[in-house]
Amino acid sequence: MTTPSSFSAAESLTGYLYQVRYALLDALRRVKDDIRFTVSIETLDDIVFETEGQPIELLQAKHHSKPANLTDTSNDLWKTIRIWVDQYKTNLGFRFYLVTTAKVANGSAAYYLQANQNRDVSKAISRLDAISQSSTNKGNLAGYDAYRSLNSEEKEDLIDRVTVLDATPTILDLEKELRREVFHAVDIKYLDSFIIRLEGWWYRRALQHLNRDNQKPILAEEIIAEEANLREQFKQDNLVVDEDILSATIDESGYQDRLFVQQLKLIDLKDKRIFIAIRDYFRAFEQRSRWVREELLQVGELDKYEARLMEDWEIRFEQLRDQIGDQTAENEKRRLAQELYSWIETGNLQQVRPQVNEPSMARGSYHILSDNQVVGWHPEFKQRLIQLIGVGG
Repeated sequence: MTTPSSFSAAESLTGYLYQVRYALLDALRRVKDDIRFTVSIETLDDIVFETEGQPIELLQAKHHSKPANLTDTSNDLWKTIRIWVDQYKTNLGFRFYLVTTAKVANGSAAYYLQANQNRDVSKAISRLDAISQSSTNKGNLAGYDAYRSLNSEEKEDLIDRVTVLDATPTILDLEKELRREVFHAVDIKYLDSFIIRLEGWWYRRALQHLNRDNQKPILAEEIIAEEANLREQFKQDNLVVDEDILSATIDESGYQDRLFVQQLKLIDLKDKRIFIAIRDYFRAFEQRSRWVREELLQVGELDKYEARLMEDWEIRFEQLRDQIGDQTAENEKRRLAQELYSWIETGNLQQVRPQVNEPSMARGSYHILSDNQVVGWHPEFKQRLIQLIGVGG
């Protein structure tokens, strides 16, 4: 068992991931009522929601891996107040939310700032006044100073804008909340795969957003569009094709001895086209493997699909062979084989399901069949492979 180092940043990293995951959950909840908002991460605050004509909402997200209480002297509370006092002084149009997995202590300032029947801003201010004047907690001094810098009217105005959301789900429990939000998006058996991809897209979009050179807010419309896109891919006549597989970098050197590459070399294909074939093979192999692992395919579906591909190939292969005679030169055989292969590259190939529209899935599937020597391009491909590397069946 590995013991965490004293220099471990696990807690901080978990806090950042919690912030990103909570932002997605909150955004999914909001799009049900309004699609005009934007969401930002690590700008004015941990999470920022903005809707035209509405107060900008600033969220501080605090995650605790273990049970914790939010008391009047909690560092989470006073660190947040220090940040919000600065924000308040620059813009009077904000509303402030403290989102925390900790539970507020009964009778504390945070207790009186919840969005329920306990809310009492005057009592909250009284407790904050008392603590900021009497506490000697050095870790909170900056927060105390910031709070005391406000006059009475400013304190009342700021604290009235504050809402504490306590005992929120931990980062692991947020997954259950995400499942509830998208429960009706797809068939229940595809829900885990749907969430994996929605979150994958969200983290990539958040990273793009966090790029300081391109820190445009994320539009609610983007979230809606991605949900719709994924829903389409999980329908019965479609299959999801993952962006991480399509954008992966391919090391072609590891494929040079594969039979499907040897088959392409038999017909004198140029290196660039061989690389494209390797890329198609990689994409189809990885995606098909993922479909199988996630049980997105019906029993025997890939076998039936490959049988359809083989029938289409067989028709064209036999047409090619009819053009070959005893006296046909090798150059002519290779020219005809390249014509057959061109159909793989640009032809209207069958997809595993009608709405799958990524062409590399079908092209790569043919290379998988070629690797298994059940299809080929040269009219004598089986004999040539035996001569070349001693394989065949």
